[in-house]
Amino acid sequence: MLKSPVVAVVVIVTSKETVNSRDAKFNHSPALIYFVAALSVAGLYSIITTLLSFYTLLKPGFCPQLLSHFLIVDVLLLGIVSAATGSAGAIAYTGLKGNSHLGWGKVCNVYDKFCTYVGASVAVSLFASVVLALLILLSLYSISKKIPK
Repeated sequence: MLKSPVVAVVVIVTSKETVNSRDAKFNHSPALIYFVAALSVAGLYSIITTLLSFYTLLKPGFCPQLLSHFLIVDVLLLGIVSAATGSAGAIAYTGLKGNSHLGWGKVCNVYDKFCTYVGASVAVSLFASVVLALLILLSLYSISKKIPK
């Protein structure tokens, strides 16, 4: 999980294409700005939890409640990352297919490099969401094993 949000942010932030003196950049869309902000928070959180996890491995009695706090924040973060992925995916799909009902034309036939970067970033973010969901299930399982029966 540690690298996925960072990779997605780097890919989307470097996605810039100029055609006929008109730029296509991530900061031209509020959904893509939210995507970058949410994945930046996810990347920072991943770094912090990785460091704290290594610390708890070195000192096993450090704080048993830390696992439950990690789990709660993981679930919140999964919601944020999933929402950001969905919003960026909707923008990417609209750019790819357009929307004839609203009169929005396709832009990916003009800004193909930009759309490729956005699509790749959304795919990496979707992968990060799935991995985070699996990690949450693993955390729930490990916490449930520690509950006395």
